[in-house]
Amino acid sequence: MKAGSSSVVVDTKHEDYDISKVLDQFRQGPGNMEMDMADLARKLCWLLGVCGFMRPDDIFCTDVARSGIIRDKLELAVVFPKERRGRQRIIKYVRISRHPDAQICPVQAYNAYRARTLATDIPTSHPKDPNCMITSLIRHSKHPAKAVLSTTISVYMNAVSRLMVPTGARPPKLRALGSTLAALAGVAVADIMVQGNWSSPKIFEKHYRLSSTTANNMSLSTLGSL
Repeated sequence: MKAGSSSVVVDTKHEDYDISKVLDQFRQGPGNMEMDMADLARKLCWLLGVCGFMRPDDIFCTDVARSGIIRDKLELAVVFPKERRGRQRIIKYVRISRHPDAQICPVQAYNAYRARTLATDIPTSHPKDPNCMITSLIRHSKHPAKAVLSTTISVYMNAVSRLMVPTGARPPKLRALGSTLAALAGVAVADIMVQGNWSSPKIFEKHYRLSSTTANNMSLSTLGSL
């Protein structure tokens, strides 16, 4: 080994995750309006994390008073996320499209959850700025006027994700899982950057990509078909 070189070896192997068990659970379970409220909250948080690349804190900071269906897409207003612009706090908007399967559609889950919590909407002070009022999305099932903290939202997400990981294994962050699944499906990195609100593809590649598998058959692409 050359003098001054590091002895640390970086293993670049990534994990591959199969979400089919989670989706099967959603499909085989009751409809959104019949689900237990806590189960619906877990389902909604998981779908928003995967499809919207949303952190627990993003969901916690979502203001339903500024959110809604815009041009057939769900638009969620995240007030004071972790990202900043020029050191200034921002409101970022996460846009999520519908899925044709109602049982795994994030927009359908959101609409059902809002239908069941609308009557208890109460604006409260934003925890990051007492001068800003928001109406939180995720509420306590037994106290629907009270917002659920981001730590609890993280527990909700992990409870669902444990269906797809071995016993004792740590569930992946859904922001990373969703963006990785999009890349594996062939979604352009530029579109992934927009959904994740990332300024550079390096951020996705370095911090969020969970799999080095490509969406294409490289053997077929390079050698051609018979």
